[in-house]
Amino acid sequence: MLYSMTGFGRGEVKEDSTVINVEIKSVNSRFFEIFVKMPIRYTVQEEILKNIIKEDLQRGKIDVLVDISSIKSYENIIELDEEKLRGYLSVIESMKDKFEIEGELNIQNVLAIDGIFIKTEDKKIVEKFWGGIKKALDKALKSINKSRREEGKAIESDFKNRIMAINKNLKYIEASVKKRNKHIFNRLKEKTNALVNGIEKIDRKRLEQEIALLSEKYDITEECVRLKHHGKFF
Repeated sequence: MLYSMTGFGRGEVKEDSTVINVEIKSVNSRFFEIFVKMPIRYTVQEEILKNIIKEDLQRGKIDVLVDISSIKSYENIIELDEEKLRGYLSVIESMKDKFEIEGELNIQNVLAIDGIFIKTEDKKIVEKFWGGIKKALDKALKSINKSRREEGKAIESDFKNRIMAINKNLKYIEASVKKRNKHIFNRLKEKTNALVNGIEKIDRKRLEQEIALLSEKYDITEECVRLKHHGKFF
């Protein structure tokens, strides 16, 4: 089956409040190139993404857009280290009892405790959505392959029609070759006779041989045979 190099595909995956979109566009190109545009924190996965695409698409200039939109912001997620906080509170209560320290612990005191808050790392966010990106990519690849296959059918049909037209005309040309060659030989003979008219010493047999060799240069039989072979090969 013939596939076109041009096409477009899109895949969408929803995970909780997050929507992941992957769009792939391909155009004709001498070289196989892949260009990926995605959120900066995911660029570490770009090569993996390209390798997945290479397995499905072998030709063309490929542009890939990965978009992740979420109601919930993952830019600055803060998590509480509950185990650490419990440890601090336990030590504080022990200190109060042991040294008879008065006073109540309030939220300002808790916020001043070092290290009880953890900022979610980019790595965790990448891991959270990487599976969704791959699912959306798979959908986009199936979509673009369908697009390229449908256009390929149209191109294949056009190629077949053109080859049929070439073969039809080739039969007409082959049927005309013999008459054409005879006509060329007679025309060359007439012109040669006019040129040598009045010359007494001339080898007529040799002259006709030279005319025959010259007329063979106009013969297109070899080209017709080659064209027929190329048509079958195509």
